[in-house]
Amino acid sequence: MSAIIDSLRQKLETIPEINSADIVESVACLKELSGQAHLVDQGKWNELASACKYLADAARTVPVRTPLGEANIIRDLATLLQRVPYQQTNFQIQALRVLGNLCFDNEGVLLERWTGC
Repeated sequence: MSAIIDSLRQKLETIPEINSADIVESVACLKELSGQAHLVDQGKWNELASACKYLADAARTVPVRTPLGEANIIRDLATLLQRVPYQQTNFQIQALRVLGNLCFDNEGVLLERWTGC
């Protein structure tokens, strides 16, 4: 995982208009918690919702979308969305915002990434 985070950090540092440290921290949080078997703690879901809110806002910036996609956060979000309890609507909303913003004007990269075409 650290190689993915290091690669993301390097790519984001070239984009002057964003705070790359906060984005990397949010991705690291997402990756760490997506690997845990059970997230029953309300605080963890709130932490994930906050991380996703930040990532969704960051993904509104065009240069940020590709590095986030390359960090495999789509897979991490899909894993978490499959495990989320129905009452965690704030997390669901923020995770879907991330996915939607990553897809906006970025279909070619996403298709290449997930289909190998």
